[in-house]
Amino acid sequence: GDGTNSNRNSPVRIGTSTNWVSVTAGKNDHSLAIKANGELYAWGYNSGGELGDGTSSHKTSPVRIRVRIGTSTNWVSVTAGVNHNLAIKTDGQLYAWGNNYYGQLGDGTSFYVTTRVRVKIPVKRE
Repeated sequence: GDGTNSNRNSPVRIGTSTNWVSVTAGKNDHSLAIKANGELYAWGYNSGGELGDGTSSHKTSPVRIRVRIGTSTNWVSVTAGVNHNLAIKTDGQLYAWGNNYYGQLGDGTSFYVTTRVRVKIPVKRE
C-alpha cells in the first residue's frame, strides 16, 4: 500500500493518515483497513475482484471502497480470505466480494464479484 511493488523487510507507513482502527491481510497479497470514521479501504492484488472497487486492476495504494446505495462510512469489521472478503456494517448487515469459486460469498452463485453483495441468511422454517 506504499505506492510501489517493492518487497519490504521492515514496516512502511501507508499514506499520512493516523486514524486507522482495523486492518486485515488476505493470503494472496491484498489488504483492507477501516478508518475511525468507518471508511473502508483496500489495496493489493485484485485479479478476482477482491478489492471490491468494481475492477480487477491491482492497486499499490489504498482505494476507498464505496457502496452504490446508502452511506459508505459505516463499516465496523472486515476480514480477508484467500481471494475474497467479508465485512460488517454498523447495522449488522454482512457483505462479501471477490472470488466465489466455492460459494464462499454466500450469494448462492459461484461467480466472482467485484463489488459488494449483501449476504442474506435464509430463514429456516419448520
